[in-house]
Amino acid sequence: TLPLAHSFFQRCSHLMVLRLNGNRLRGRLTPSLGLECKGLEDVDLGNNHLEGPVPSSLGRLRYLAFLRLQNNAFSGEIPALESCRQTLQVLNLTNNKMEGTLAPLVVVHPAKPPEYLDDESTLAWQPAPGPWPLLQELALGGNRIEGSVEALLAGAVLPHLRQLSLGNNRLGGNFGCAGSLELVPRLQGLFLDHNRLTGSLPSGLFELRSLTKLCLNGNQLGGRVSPRIGRLAGLTDLWLSHNKFTGPLPIDIDNDEEDDEGG
Repeated sequence: TLPLAHSFFQRCSHLMVLRLNGNRLRGRLTPSLGLECKGLEDVDLGNNHLEGPVPSSLGRLRYLAFLRLQNNAFSGEIPALESCRQTLQVLNLTNNKMEGTLAPLVVVHPAKPPEYLDDESTLAWQPAPGPWPLLQELALGGNRIEGSVEALLAGAVLPHLRQLSLGNNRLGGNFGCAGSLELVPRLQGLFLDHNRLTGSLPSGLFELRSLTKLCLNGNQLGGRVSPRIGRLAGLTDLWLSHNKFTGPLPIDIDNDEEDDEGG
């Protein structure tokens, strides 16, 4: 069982790093972890047998940079990590029993200037850095999360994000409308496989010049595979199997020119 009870965290309130990954620990995570150890920066409890909800108190850890809870049996909704949005670099909840939607992670800053701005203000306007300015890895694959990927990506300015892993969930929506992917310029791995995505490949996808792994297999995506996929010159893994793509194979790979059919 998990040996760290409320009294432990009271006595060890100066704890900054907690790594218990790769054991056989069972039980629930006490809310005292986030209430008493306010200086925590690194929490790794991955690869155990922990269960129950992820305590909402973890959202109060204003210095938290790494939260790894993968390969357990955590359930409930994704916690709202309000206080650590400016510091979080890695969030890994892969292979649990998480439910709900991506709402706690949705970016609220617009990617385009608000309509009420005058011409001069519009020219000077820049996208806000978003609530996750340091986030490098967001891994939520292998859960029961529903909702729209479009809502997560719309207006997201994530300058350091390198891996977005949301495969094996229940996510839906029109992937072709996820037009803000160009605001994630350093993305190297995009894993959205085995969901319920529809639509075509969004135009912003072809601007991700750092992308090496693209896994969209097991969805309901359709339309033609655009020749602009040739712009992704660094790809090592391309998975588009088990979708509804039609038309000819993109024999003439187009690195520069726009494609008549758009996506």
